[in-house]
Amino acid sequence: MENRKEYFIQSETISFATGITAGTRRTEVVLNSAYERCIGVAIFETKDGGGPYRIGLDDKDKQYISVVHKDMLISSPAAGMKIEDRFLKQNIKAGGHKVQISTAIPANLASDLEYDFVFLLEREPQK
Repeated sequence: MENRKEYFIQSETISFATGITAGTRRTEVVLNSAYERCIGVAIFETKDGGGPYRIGLDDKDKQYISVVHKDMLISSPAAGMKIEDRFLKQNIKAGGHKVQISTAIPANLASDLEYDFVFLLEREPQK
């Protein structure tokens, strides 16, 4: 009998209004307690803020993603692409673990900025 993993996609919408001043904003996210680990992350941008911005991910003990240009994390799914291939691979404990998303805005926003930071979570099959 095949032992397949169970997956869950957890999303956190990050948004900032036009005119927000330059600087780094941090958003805390608690990863779903029913899943064991986060195996990938991606962002899906809905409003670009009128310019470039950078995103990072860490927790109290480790930096998982240095603050990098948004394009490093934007998922652009191609037809037929498996869902797990849409994510930057990670190995982060879940189970209620807290992580911080950093959004570095280099200049005052010319328009609204909004993106979904998406976590691909995994666990052993539940009986």
